[in-house]
Amino acid sequence: MIEEQIEAQVRDHYSNADAKVLLLSQLGKKLKDEGHWPPQNDSRTLTEIVEETAGVSLVRDENAKAFIAIVLAGSEQIANDAIEERHKRIFLRDVSRALLAAFTIEVDPKKNVYVHLKPKLKFSVDAQEVPDAILVDAKLRTPGLDVSDIRDLALDDVTRLDSNIRTWCNRHDVDFRAITWKQDRPDTLAETEDSQASNGLERLYAVQDPGLAKRLVIPFDIAIELSRMK
Repeated sequence: MIEEQIEAQVRDHYSNADAKVLLLSQLGKKLKDEGHWPPQNDSRTLTEIVEETAGVSLVRDENAKAFIAIVLAGSEQIANDAIEERHKRIFLRDVSRALLAAFTIEVDPKKNVYVHLKPKLKFSVDAQEVPDAILVDAKLRTPGLDVSDIRDLALDDVTRLDSNIRTWCNRHDVDFRAITWKQDRPDTLAETEDSQASNGLERLYAVQDPGLAKRLVIPFDIAIELSRMK
């Protein structure tokens, strides 16, 4: 039965202690590659079958409907942690490069880093207080952290940087929208729920990093199923 194949695939995936969260699209590709999908005489979608499979759980990111994780029953926290990490990486990816630099650049210990929000977001380094600028508290900075590619950051660094920037914004009443690299761009997470992404397939591509989206390969029948998801 297809349910047995699904549970076996999920158990095999998580038998590796370093395995990342398994996505519905990845499960569909594995089943397709091994000749288990689509099942004969079964009109149910993969989502419906997984939901009816004992021993596994399906966890959705409520902010991105195309991000659907599959885990063993009782291990839902694995998916929740992956979703939380994903939100943090998207937030940092959208933060202005100038602000990221303000939190990570190495400077003379006798000088401070300041952020200017207007007319254009930038930072400056000065030993004296800078008018119309906001101090980046020294305890919130991580000098020397390489943020050239958020995807390469270790989880601990992602968590610390995300927390530091949010703490700074809350402490100085800075609107999160004022620190994004392109303020007129719709929020990446919200964008996946509006009319710009009208079906599951479009939403799946919308939530991927640009580099990954270009390399993403989805079996035709799975793509059809996603395209029908509203």
